[in-house]
Amino acid sequence: MWFENQDHGSRWVPHLSLKMVVKDLTFPNSSKAWVIDMDKDGDSDIVQAESYVPDGKVIWSAKMDKRGNTWYVNNVDLSTQQEIQSLAVADFDNDGDPDIFVGGSSRTKDFHKRSFIYENLDGFGKQWKKHEILVDQESFDARAGDVDGDGDIDIVGKPWHGTTNYYLKNMLMESKQDK
Repeated sequence: MWFENQDHGSRWVPHLSLKMVVKDLTFPNSSKAWVIDMDKDGDSDIVQAESYVPDGKVIWSAKMDKRGNTWYVNNVDLSTQQEIQSLAVADFDNDGDPDIFVGGSSRTKDFHKRSFIYENLDGFGKQWKKHEILVDQESFDARAGDVDGDGDIDIVGKPWHGTTNYYLKNMLMESKQDK
């Protein structure tokens, strides 16, 4: 379900679901979601990562009409082998387009809990390269931002169980300075 803002926030119209162009792609349990322009067409798209299943999918949906009644689903990864409990979308490689971070949690299909960054290769969300950035660490509700103030996007997170928080420092700016 989604709500359409009408009358500058004084009235919200409920819509039961997004009409997806691709059939048989559902998120029956839960999903993490992010709203951002993935394809540089000036409107908002929706990135989703399926959670509470042991092999979550990662997709993004492009708006096909101005009102947001019809969407086209773009596959990023249909078999992560992870119960995804973290999703962040940011320009992790500083090339001007959004990339996707997902992190796995306790009920994952793969024995190892893993976190990945999907690098947006073409800048329009059609070609992706998967980078494994964390292994054997649960990732629950991770956040992305420039934690150390050096101009690139870092990641902080925590496990579902336990007290060990993590900080993933993006070394992009340091590697550029070394060249």
